[in-house]
Formats: sequence, structure tokens, C-alpha cells
Amino acid sequence: YPKRGYALEFKPWKWVIGTGNYIDDINIVIGERRVIAEKEMWENIAYSVLGTVAAIVVSVGLAMMINRKISQKIAPLAQSALQVAEGNLDIPEIQGTSEDDIGQLGKAFNTMTSHLRDLVEKVSRSSALVASTSQELTAGAEQSAQASNQIASAISEVSLGAEKQLNVVDNTTQVVKQMLVGISQILNSSKVVADTAENAAASALEGSKAIDKTMEQMNH
Repeated sequence: YPKRGYALEFKPWKWVIGTGNYIDDINIVIGERRVIAEKEMWENIAYSVLGTVAAIVVSVGLAMMINRKISQKIAPLAQSALQVAEGNLDIPEIQGTSEDDIGQLGKAFNTMTSHLRDLVEKVSRSSALVASTSQELTAGAEQSAQASNQIASAISEVSLGAEKQLNVVDNTTQVVKQMLVGISQILNSSKVVADTAENAAASALEGSKAIDKTMEQMNH
């Protein structure tokens, strides 16, 4: 049988100490230990797989429980958000808000909804005020249009009256011109008459003088 040996010299005593063992025995021991090691390895692998599967199952269970708990908290918030998205702000506030992130989100959502409701009310009041002001402006514009029409009608009447007055003034001017022509003719005639009367008076004076002279001559 094959054998493995080992020797070592012990110098103080000048001894050589040797030992050895059969390789078959060594292979048997190695095989036995290999089987034990493989068995322990597979057991460790099995325990690891079982532990991993158990951890996964526990993790999935915890995740589902946490997800269900979060969903129960988020579901009312999601429903309210959908109603707000559809334009319905008349929704109840989210109750039971905790101090975690979801609770803070619920409080913030309640605040946002309240602000949106106030904003919509302000916009509604402003719209009503704008509509009332528009109606008043429209009524004022209609009154202004009526007043403008009345003013335009009055201006037209004044224009027609002024035109008639201009025609009357033109006619009066023509009459005055004719009267002035007549007066001028009368003045000319008066002047002729005055000249004739003056000549007649001069002739009468000369005739009177001639008569007086004749009377004086007759007396002498």
C-alpha cells in the first residue's frame, strides 16, 4: 500500500525520528470529513433558504399590513381630492389626522380646501359685483345714448331753426335793401323838390322886388 513518511533529525542525541501513514487511510478520513462538511453545508444552505423565505414572508406580511393601514388613511384623502378636482368644495374635513406624514398631509389638505372655498366665495362675490356694475354701466350707456340722440335731435332742430332764421334774415336784408333804394329815391326827389322850391322862392322874391319897384315908380 502506498505510504507517506516524514523524518526529522534530533541533533543533540543524534537521533532521526520518522513517522508515516498510509495514503488509503488518509483518503478515507478525508472522504468522511468531506461527507460531514457537505452535510453541514447543505444543512446550512437549507436553514439559510428557510430563514430567507420566512423573512420574505414576514416582510411581505408586514408590508401588506402597513400598506393596508396607509391605504385606510389615504382613501378618504383620495376621495376628497377627486371631489375637489371635479369642482366640489362642499366636502367634510378629513377627521382623525395623526401626527405622521399622512396626518400632516390631511391637515394641509383641509387647510387648502378651506382656502379654496374662501377664494371661490370671494371670486363669486366679485363676479356678482362686476355683473351689477356692468348692468349699471349698460344702463348708464343706454341713458347716455338716449341723451345723445335727444341732443342730436335738438341740434338738428336748432340747425333747422337757424337755417329758417338765416332765410328770414336774408329776406329782411332784401327788404331793407329795397327800402334803402326807395329812401334814396325819395331823398333824390326831395332834393329836386327842394331845389325847385328854392328856385320858386327866388323867382317870387325877384317878382316881389319888381312889383315894389314898379309901385315906387307909380307913386312918383
